[in-house]
Amino acid sequence: MTERRRQQAKAYSNPSFLNSKDARVLRILSEYLEPKSRFERLRVDDTIVFMGSARVKSREQAEEALRKAEGGDGDLESARAALKMSATTKPRASSPSA
Repeated sequence: MTERRRQQAKAYSNPSFLNSKDARVLRILSEYLEPKSRFERLRVDDTIVFMGSARVKSREQAEEALRKAEGGDGDLESARAALKMSATTKPRASSPSA
């Protein structure tokens, strides 16, 4: 009697498994190992990582948020910080060359 067995796909080439909850740890580990491997290949010894957000409110949005917060609708401290961080200058119109 001969038994035909289906050849199982390797876990690392099975997208269904790799995208599953069970493989989450593998995805996290790969986010560490892949850059590490690339840095080693390129002989990168040191890096700097910046964390944060580039979403700064416009001056007008920050001023409006501060008005609302001062009126009791919002966090006053956050509104003041947003105003401080907002752009303080407006882009200048280009003047024609003479």
